[in-house]
Amino acid sequence: MLKTDFMLKTSAANITKLKMLSLTSISAIFFFSLSQQAYAQEMNQALQQETQQETQQEKIAKDNRNQTSAIRLSEPVETSKDAEIFGATLDETLPVVNLKQLSESPSNYVDKAFMLKTKISKVCQKKGCFFIAQEGDKTIRVAFKDYAFFIPTDSANKLVTLNGTLVKKELSEAQAAHFNQDLQAQTINEKASNPEVNSDDAVTPLSAGVVYEILASSIRIPIVLAAP
Repeated sequence: MLKTDFMLKTSAANITKLKMLSLTSISAIFFFSLSQQAYAQEMNQALQQETQQETQQEKIAKDNRNQTSAIRLSEPVETSKDAEIFGATLDETLPVVNLKQLSESPSNYVDKAFMLKTKISKVCQKKGCFFIAQEGDKTIRVAFKDYAFFIPTDSANKLVTLNGTLVKKELSEAQAAHFNQDLQAQTINEKASNPEVNSDDAVTPLSAGVVYEILASSIRIPIVLAAP
């Protein structure tokens, strides 16, 4: 009898323990399930936010591409909030000249280093490997020393400062035609954005024969356009 009572009590105790273990397991599973759901919700929210950010970044990048199709084949050697310098560091201790002096007395400046402030009239639209400097009715082609660097193709109408020398060279018919073709691409782009642009006025033609050109070793280009 005593043995039977002991066995019954033991069985009841075991059943109670099993019930407690079952309740504990169910609670653990329940809270684990809630934790998993909360984690899944957090992950979904994070993914949605990341997708929205990527979509916004893609939109901004697309807008930037639509706003400008400029080609930049060279990185600036110096950058400030106002300007970028391409080529070598700009030497501002060199003698300052202007396009009128270079155009009217070119022999005085051949192979002599100088600093020039000038407006960019046109830029080669294929590489940015040369541009036309202009002051009033004076223009001159500017190339880059050793073909070592180029400028952004959207640099037209900016007031730049450069270091360079004047060189005398013979420009062939083929070279003149090639350079004018590169410049014509800018006129096409301008006319597409502004139908009132006159093609004849927009292009600065280059002629074959003996010419003087600037060979620039450094150029500082403002980030924004100069005031009209």
